[in-house]
Amino acid sequence: MKRTTILLIAAVFGLGATLFLLQGQKTAPPSPDTALQENPVDSVQAPAGQDPVKLSINGQIVDPLCFALASAEQEKPSYPVTDCAPDLVRTSKEEDRPMGEQFYGTTYESRSDEAVRGMAGYRYLGDLNGHKAVWIVENSGGSGVFSTLSLLDYEGDGTLSTYEILASGDRCNGGVADAGIVDGTLSYMRDVTPYDILALTGNPERPVLQTENAQQLPACAACCYARAHYENGDFTGIQFDLRLPQGFAGKTYREDNNAEKCFDDLIKVHIEENKGYLDVLAFESFIKEIETVCLGYSEGE
Repeated sequence: MKRTTILLIAAVFGLGATLFLLQGQKTAPPSPDTALQENPVDSVQAPAGQDPVKLSINGQIVDPLCFALASAEQEKPSYPVTDCAPDLVRTSKEEDRPMGEQFYGTTYESRSDEAVRGMAGYRYLGDLNGHKAVWIVENSGGSGVFSTLSLLDYEGDGTLSTYEILASGDRCNGGVADAGIVDGTLSYMRDVTPYDILALTGNPERPVLQTENAQQLPACAACCYARAHYENGDFTGIQFDLRLPQGFAGKTYREDNNAEKCFDDLIKVHIEENKGYLDVLAFESFIKEIETVCLGYSEGE
């Protein structure tokens, strides 16, 4: 891979706020009133000089290439941890940190197919109920940056199997924005779009999500509006981007989208009243207000 390409990739991941994950120490859970950063991946960076936490199996550090090119067809992927990617070759040094300071990562290309190139990295968060919590970030070409928070088990046959995927997505479409384990609790955040926000509570198959007004809400991978907070897989609240009152214009699809304008106006009220953070009960009330006031939908329709 050309040096200019590597530098460009590195720049995408090189900025951001602090991720409170220190090797060998307990870590603080994500703060609910932290404003979102411009790039959801950039917003999770370890303090300068701190190494990303690496996963060791039988005394051997797991290569980030072991998480590259995982099959999207697998509901629960398995990852080989020995001789895991014989056709891939590293194109960056470890100290280059192409995925950002918070991840043990590398850029790569294929020995046999010059069209195959990308980057992969991970951060080992610690053990949770006997499983290894691993935050994986991967890009195999294009603009997508896919992140996954998984609980993995070593099977003893040279592979890590997936026990459970807690979160997975491409940037604002549910991508992992922050994560840490404190006192046996795995706290993490996901970046979400307006359409995703509607599906965070209640039945994800409910009819309102199929209405024209709901379908017109932004749902692109670059349309981050908020961060959903979780503890051990349970939704605990949401933090709206505190910059949204000044930044709606850059996130909207159309100026004549009344449903989206109404959505934006209600978010602005909550940002002004409570710094944009809603716990589960307040969030459920917010969603009902969105459905009735902005989407013109009431239960039973």
